[in-house]
Amino acid sequence: MDGRKMKQIASEQELKAIAEKTQPQIDLRKNGKFDKDAKELVVRVCMESSCIGSGATKVYEEFNKLVGEYMGNKPVKVLGVVGTGCHGICEIGPSVIINPGNILYAKVQPKDVKEIVESHLIKGEIVERLLYHEPATGEVKKSFEDADFFKNQTRKVLGKTR
Repeated sequence: MDGRKMKQIASEQELKAIAEKTQPQIDLRKNGKFDKDAKELVVRVCMESSCIGSGATKVYEEFNKLVGEYMGNKPVKVLGVVGTGCHGICEIGPSVIINPGNILYAKVQPKDVKEIVESHLIKGEIVERLLYHEPATGEVKKSFEDADFFKNQTRKVLGKTR
């Protein structure tokens, strides 16, 4: 996705070290409900072709820049800004999911990133105007699991998508 080549894991010990390091992120994805006071967060920016065409690369870069600037002296730890595979609804790209809670932001532009960092990552306040809206009803959905589009789907390939 970003041109980097994956390093081959050389030993079982190295694999265990990677698993231990990434376990907090996995726990947030699997068990995390939105928690206004969460102390550890993961930002996932869709980096598939449709989202890239809509500006995801600049959104990803802006998150990395601002997280570095803002998070140094804050009580919240961002475990990572991750470029992921498709989140599933290309028409709302660039999309961003923040865990815990699988909070789904739609049509995020670089100018929106500062607001998300300051409101969601630092204060624990969801940026309502950027949440996903149901196309048929306009109803706001905080999590992609709540979106009608995903209700009858079974996600089989999760890899780096969430």
